[in-house]
Amino acid sequence: MRKFFITTTEQNFLNDLNETLRSFYPYATEDVLGEEIKLYQTLKGQELLSVLELGNNRFERRDFIDTSSEILTKRHKKRNMKLLLYKTLSDMLGVSLPWGSLTGIRPTKLGYELKGESSVSSGNMLVSNFYVSKERGKLVDEIMNSQKGIYDYSHDGIDLYINIPFCVSRCSYCSFVSAILDQKKKLVSPYVQAISKEIISAQEIIQKNGYKLRSIYCGGGTPTSFSAEDLTEILKNIHLKADEFTVECGRPDSITEEKLSALKSLGVNRISINPQTFNQEVLDEIGRKHSVDDIYKAFDLAKKYDFIINMDLIADLPKDTVESFCDSVQRCIDLNPDNVTIHTLSIKRSSTMQASNYDNKLYGNQHVAQMVKKGREMLSSAGYNPYYLYRQKYTSGNLENTGYAKTGKACIYNVDVMEETTSCISCGAGGISKRVYKDLGRIDRQSIVKNIEQYIREIDQIIEKKGEFFLKNDLQ
Repeated sequence: MRKFFITTTEQNFLNDLNETLRSFYPYATEDVLGEEIKLYQTLKGQELLSVLELGNNRFERRDFIDTSSEILTKRHKKRNMKLLLYKTLSDMLGVSLPWGSLTGIRPTKLGYELKGESSVSSGNMLVSNFYVSKERGKLVDEIMNSQKGIYDYSHDGIDLYINIPFCVSRCSYCSFVSAILDQKKKLVSPYVQAISKEIISAQEIIQKNGYKLRSIYCGGGTPTSFSAEDLTEILKNIHLKADEFTVECGRPDSITEEKLSALKSLGVNRISINPQTFNQEVLDEIGRKHSVDDIYKAFDLAKKYDFIINMDLIADLPKDTVESFCDSVQRCIDLNPDNVTIHTLSIKRSSTMQASNYDNKLYGNQHVAQMVKKGREMLSSAGYNPYYLYRQKYTSGNLENTGYAKTGKACIYNVDVMEETTSCISCGAGGISKRVYKDLGRIDRQSIVKNIEQYIREIDQIIEKKGEFFLKNDLQ
């Protein structure tokens, strides 16, 4: 297989160009020895010429672009260079990727941007302008249709995110910064105190600035790795109300009736119970540390409390097959949760899979493509509609993660986060707060330290910096 590396005069675009290259070749970067691809551009007025040179071959792309602002000029220059690179590699290798030249996390966000430019559907515009497959273009249109009544932007909307970065054990695919509870028990009590203090401060910021709380979301890690008492100690500090209050229970082996009862009494109305698979051999292989029977027990417990329930599955896990994956989808459908999310395996840095050089065949993996396609067909037939999606790096088959929901059961927080329509105030180690300025086409972010010990030590400074970050100013 031929290997390439990129050199370009447009250094600001190099990361995005390398992401396009990685879509064709696993782990290919500018450090890989091989054939040099040279890329450069010239702009005269509104006419842009992008040039790609490979050996003695020269390829060109000419376009008229919007130069009315520096942001638009940069955006269109980058798009055109990526399109030239994608089309050249696609023609040379005889390969069409499902998401075409797109490398970003949020295809539907681009769909909304395109929606105002033409009477043609956003999905069709992605197909014709970015080489996205017709199947993925249709998926984008379906998701945008499902988001009607949820997708919203206002200066005053905000979500509250609470991060509990502890877990029962570490799955082999996991790349999240989270601590194994048994190894870090001494940190639980000080973490509870620190994050409780931050949650109180965050609500003061929300009220002071006149924000309207859309949703509350508690994730991790696995929040229910904590005891019912510790969860209560944290979540009882939330006094502001939102129509949607979600806690990721996630691991079936972390769910008890005592915890579910506590969550219900605290106003939680959405939870997740994530099998990832109903194949015991696959569960054992990924270090999940629970049984298939545990999944059913946790689900039966949760139904007693009338939560809206989401269940996650992952396509292309080790030792899984198309047949056993479809069996997992059917078992989810038989349980009749309100939401089902199908993720595609992504091998991230810091995961044990990545450390062991596990190959999930980023390029040309028809096995996972069948899983995702059949899963979509089965869920659609069972009355679930796709309502949000996102993409990740190093994903099997260059595919996506898609959330499906029954009518009226979609998660507001997932839509807000993926479409970036709503500001978010985050609490807890590793959280990221966002301020969205749609009219300016701008999003400001503020990260909290990931290290739990450092978070506990620096909680007062973290709270002070968050207050400064959310000060009202002339941008709003």
